[in-house]
Amino acid sequence: MQQALYTAAEAMADVPTKAVWAGRIADSWQSAHEPILSRLGNPVPMAELSGCAASVDAALDEAREEALASLAPALPAEDRALAASEARLLLAGRLEQLDGMRRALAWMQAAEDWYYKPAGEVLSSHLAQLEALVRQLADLDNTALFFCDPDAVTQVPRKARLAREKADAVAELDQFYTQLLNWEYLPENQALLEQARQMTLREIESADSSGMAAALLVAGKASLEQVDPVPKDPGVTAWPAAAPLLRGQALADSILTGGQAGVAGSFSWKAPDLRPQTGGEYIVLFVPQDTRRYRTVEGTAALTVKDPPPTPLPHPRAHARAHTDVGIHPLVPPPGADAAGARRDACPRRHAHLPHKAGTYPAPRPHRNACTHRDAQAHRNARALRNARAGERTGRRAALRPCKRQPGHRQAAQRGHACAAGRRRSGTGRRGAGAAPTPALRAALFQVRRPLRSIEQRTIAQKAREDGTFRLRGLFLCRPITAGSAAPLPGLPARPVG
Repeated sequence: MQQALYTAAEAMADVPTKAVWAGRIADSWQSAHEPILSRLGNPVPMAELSGCAASVDAALDEAREEALASLAPALPAEDRALAASEARLLLAGRLEQLDGMRRALAWMQAAEDWYYKPAGEVLSSHLAQLEALVRQLADLDNTALFFCDPDAVTQVPRKARLAREKADAVAELDQFYTQLLNWEYLPENQALLEQARQMTLREIESADSSGMAAALLVAGKASLEQVDPVPKDPGVTAWPAAAPLLRGQALADSILTGGQAGVAGSFSWKAPDLRPQTGGEYIVLFVPQDTRRYRTVEGTAALTVKDPPPTPLPHPRAHARAHTDVGIHPLVPPPGADAAGARRDACPRRHAHLPHKAGTYPAPRPHRNACTHRDAQAHRNARALRNARAGERTGRRAALRPCKRQPGHRQAAQRGHACAAGRRRSGTGRRGAGAAPTPALRAALFQVRRPLRSIEQRTIAQKAREDGTFRLRGLFLCRPITAGSAAPLPGLPARPVG
C-alpha cells in the first residue's frame, strides 16, 4: 500500500505544472522566431525592409494566446489558455520591441518611395505628402524611432524642406508674374514674358539642393523684368517753379523747385543752354528713374527775366587816370546837371562826375588848384586867382615854387608853371607846407603823355602842331582839353572810353 502511494507521488511529481508549460511555450516561440528576434538590437536598413516586415508580422501573429495555446496540446483546454497567458507575460519585453519595430517598418514602407526618389524629381506639388510623412515620423516614440533607418529619417525631412522651398519660390514667381500683367505688353513681348515664366518654373522644379530654388527665383524675376512693357505716363500732378534769371544767364542757372509726380524722377530744363531775353513759359522735362516702364514727359514753367544791375562806375581816381590818355576831362559833369551842380562837382576833392557816353558837355569851372594847360593865359589867370585867395586867407602872399619831384612837375617847371605840391607859405621856412594834391587834381593838372617812339609819329605830331590842334613838348605829344573832345590821337591806337 505504501509502495503504491509512493509510486503515485512520483508520477504526480513528473507531471509539469502550468508555469512549466508557460516556460516551454515561450521557449518554443522564441526558437521559432530566432532570426527576427536577433535583430532587435539594431535599426532596420531600408534595404531589408520587406523581409523584416514579414518576419515581424509572423512573430507577432504567433504570439497571440490562441497560437501559444496550440503549443501545449497535452494540457486541458483551460490549462492551455492559462499557460499561454502566462507565456505572454514571459515574452512581454520581446513583444513590445517587435511592436515598435512593426510601427517603424510601417513608416519606412510609406517613405520608401520618397527615400529612393532623387531630389531633383521632388516637386512643389509633393509638399503635402512629404509633410505628412514628417508628421508621422514625429509621432513615433523612441522605441519605434530606434528601429527606423537613420538615412530615411534624415532624407525624408530634407526632401520635404526642398519641396517647401520650391513651393514658396513658385508662389512668389506667380505673384510677380501677376504684377507684371498689370502692364501693357506688345504681343511679341507678351509671348516672351510667358516663355521666360515657364522656363523659370522648370528650373525651380528641377532644383536638387537647398537654397537653389531661391537663387533660380531671383534669376527668373530678372529675366522677366528684361521684357519691356509699353511705357506709361508718370502722372505729373504739379510742375516745378523756376528761380528768376538775369538777362544773359542760361536756363541752367535757374533752379527748379517743387513739382510732384506719381513715380520717382527729376525735373530739368529741356534746353539748359538757352539764354532767354524775356520772361515767359519754358519747357521743363520730367525724367523718371525707371525709364523702361515710364516715359519722359514735357511741361512748362514760368520764368522771370530781370535786367542786370547797372555796372558801378570805377573810383574817380582810377577813372580819371584811364581817360586822360584820350583827352577827356575828369571833371566834366553828366548831361542835365545844373550850373550849381557843375560848380559844386567840379571840385576834385568831391564827387567827380564822368561822362557815361560820347557827346558835348559844358566845360567845368576850374578849381583854384586846377591847371588845365589850355593855354598860357588860362594858366596865368588860375595862378593869379590862387595867389590872391591864398593872400586873403593868411594875410601874406603865397609863393609858388616849382618842384622837381615828378617828371611831369619838372616839365611844368620848365614851362613856367607851378603846381600845388611846390607851394610854400611865407615865413614857414620849408617847402610843401600846403596840402598835397589829390589824385583827381594831379590828373587834372597833368595829362598822361605818350612818348613819340618813331619818326613817323613825330612827323604826324609836328604836322598836328602846325595845324594848331596839338602842342609838342620835347618827346611828348599833348592834346589840349576841349569840351566833348574824345577823338584818338593821329597815328596812335585809339583807346575805349568808359
